[in-house]
Amino acid sequence: MGGKMNPPLLHVENVSHAYKVNGKHVPVLNNISFTLNAGEIIGIAGESGAGKSTLLRIAAGLEQPQSGVVKFFGEPIPFHKPRSLRQYYRRIGMVFQHPQDAFNPRWPLYRSIAEPLRVQKRRPMHVQQRVMELSAQVGLSRDLLRHYPHQLSGGQLQRAAIARALIANPEILFLDEPTAALDVSIQAQILNLLKQLHQQFQFGMVFVSHDLPVLRFIAHRLIVMKQGHIVEQGSTEAIIHQPVSPYTRQLIKSVLD
Repeated sequence: MGGKMNPPLLHVENVSHAYKVNGKHVPVLNNISFTLNAGEIIGIAGESGAGKSTLLRIAAGLEQPQSGVVKFFGEPIPFHKPRSLRQYYRRIGMVFQHPQDAFNPRWPLYRSIAEPLRVQKRRPMHVQQRVMELSAQVGLSRDLLRHYPHQLSGGQLQRAAIARALIANPEILFLDEPTAALDVSIQAQILNLLKQLHQQFQFGMVFVSHDLPVLRFIAHRLIVMKQGHIVEQGSTEAIIHQPVSPYTRQLIKSVLD
């Protein structure tokens, strides 16, 4: 007899959300559903204002949707229970567009990268070993760990942000335009690094970007958004080569032709 199937890593189900602007409710997400399986990389594409970052924040438990549910291993994320929500945060990592926002300017890099483990009250020896190990894997020298955020380049800071996000072995890594603020040559280095780390650790990834070539390089599956709706989702190569939606065709034509 077949065993019971494991629930997906992440399941976003019928999520809708709106913001209040000048007293009016402005919809930003409309009935969004998608599934992330273990070890999978999903790219979320679309122009500015499509709702990509709001969707990422909701999936990461940083914002509660007005309707719908987000499930982690089949269990709804407890937005109304701060203690349980913190348990979810311990199992995910986040990387943002502007890495300097993730770091305390008064702390050397070592302390910032180590902080998630210190919060979990891990043994100092374990913390030190893990920081050194992961810093080497992301290409940061021991010397740089003594530096402060303002002393590092954008690429070095983003490497540090990735190390910090992965320090506690998350099951999902959420990334919001992580290469958008970097030079093209540095972008390629960071994307190759993320691919390498994913192959090594096999965490799930949700990667938001307005840049289709970036998503084509990194993502197994693609979700294309327009004005708070999903217009298309499927395997990245199928969507790039045989888009169904006229909006997706236009998006691809504008950047890949």
